Amino acid sequence: MPDVPPASAADQVVLHFEVHIKPDKREEFRGHIEAMTTSSKTEPGCLFYRYHVADDDPAHFILWEVWADRGALIAHLKHLATLFGPPAPGSNPPIPKTLMDCFAELRVHELTAV
Repeated sequence: MPDVPPASAADQVVLHFEVHIKPDKREEFRGHIEAMTTSSKTEPGCLFYRYHVADDDPAHFILWEVWADRGALIAHLKHLATLFGPPAPGSNPPIPKTLMDCFAELRVHELTAV
């Protein structure tokens, strides 16, 4: 990950994504994971970016992202659009339609340090 000045916990944006992938989209999504992970880890302000898959369900993925601040997250979302195309209408956060088409279910949580 690129060098960034230390971010205070108050400035950091922590996201937890939980997705279930459509059965016919699993291989496609795994390719997207590789591209997103490689690219995202080099973006300024990326402090942590990692996917996990459930041991008991190969269609259940968890993504943890930590960004130095909201500006870094916004830049990341714009970068995703250059890689995967425009956001799906109404998606919040704005996730590219290419990715949303892989999801059977999506839950996103923004977390605050305590």
